[in-house]
Amino acid sequence: MARSDKLFQKRKAVSKKGLERKKGSRKPNIRVLIVTEGERTEKDYFNRLISHLNLSGIDVDVCADCDSAPISVVNFAEQKVRSLSSDDKYDKVFCVFDRDTHETYHAAISKIISLNKNTRFHSSIYSVTSIPCFEFWFIIHFQYTRAPYCEANGNSVGDMVVDSLKKIAGFSGYDKKLTKQQLDLLISNVDVAIKNSQRISCDVEKTGEVNPSTRIHEMILVLKDEKEKFSKSSS
Repeated sequence: MARSDKLFQKRKAVSKKGLERKKGSRKPNIRVLIVTEGERTEKDYFNRLISHLNLSGIDVDVCADCDSAPISVVNFAEQKVRSLSSDDKYDKVFCVFDRDTHETYHAAISKIISLNKNTRFHSSIYSVTSIPCFEFWFIIHFQYTRAPYCEANGNSVGDMVVDSLKKIAGFSGYDKKLTKQQLDLLISNVDVAIKNSQRISCDVEKTGEVNPSTRIHEMILVLKDEKEKFSKSSS
């Protein structure tokens, strides 16, 4: 699968500067910003996930204060970063958005590439995409699938993904928001989702078919790596 940035492929690489700390001092926490297009679903999921992961040494802010257009997600993230001083900056910024039928999907990815090349932009920013939509990530908490999604019977491609999610036990009443019980089910199966998503990514590399796929697992693995780095530097 084509990648719009190289961070995820190098997530295990640790710079010497990043590990160095003064004798007797504690390595500062890193700050992470996650910007999502969903008003509630994604934000509720990520907040619960962050709590579950117990990300020692990482301060994570989850924002869902922009509209659903991918370029709006990126623009919001850019404005938030630029409003901060370099001392208060986020170390990593993740923009979470869907392919779905959004006209600004490719423009959003292109802007992220441009921002990463801008030496005056003081944060590393990454696209965390789902094709066709975020609910596919929920589906693979429970099953592996590479069956493509498309519009059918007057239903959008996103509607078709949601229909598939509703067939999973506990999600028949899903309506773009998660109940406590549904969140519990998802979080208890997050490791399954990561493994399924990694397997899907391997298949994407072989076949070139990105429908369906998601990069959410890559963001989670980056956060886990940062937690591990912090633990080692603090010991």
